[in-house]
Amino acid sequence: MASVREPELYTVAPDEVGVTFVTEPDETVTTRVGDHEITTAGPFHVARVTGLSPATRYPLAVVGVVPTQFLPAEVTT
Repeated sequence: MASVREPELYTVAPDEVGVTFVTEPDETVTTRVGDHEITTAGPFHVARVTGLSPATRYPLAVVGVVPTQFLPAEVTT
């Protein structure tokens, strides 16, 4: 499993959510927002999940990461 460091929800828009974090080079990690997911490769990850509905609450997860104040378990567009 990837060793994710510094996970952070960095942007929320009406139809997208952005998350950043760091891993070892070439490690892949999946980020999920509701039923949408994107897999990125390190070391510097920018997961931009698009196609979301405005004013909607979604569960947010980076696989293998426990939610924190910087990466909440939910997000509302």
